Amino acid sequence: MQKSNGKNKGKNGAKPKTNPSLPKFKSLEEEVEFWEIHDLTDYRDYWREVKDVKIDLAPRRLRLEDELAQQN
Repeated sequence: MQKSNGKNKGKNGAKPKTNPSLPKFKSLEEEVEFWEIHDLTDYRDYWREVKDVKIDLAPRRLRLEDELAQQN
């Protein structure tokens, strides 16, 4: 009998649940609604390592419509 290394088992020796597939979003609003009720950690298969990230801290000017600027 082979000894298990435990890598493919979750809590209490059970197999971890497989990651659900990520849906195709038709709009930004649909994607926002999805992430409001789902946990990003359930979709780790879709994560990828990012290297050499460069962050530009230079100030930028943005023009907003009055209605959008008035929202809280």
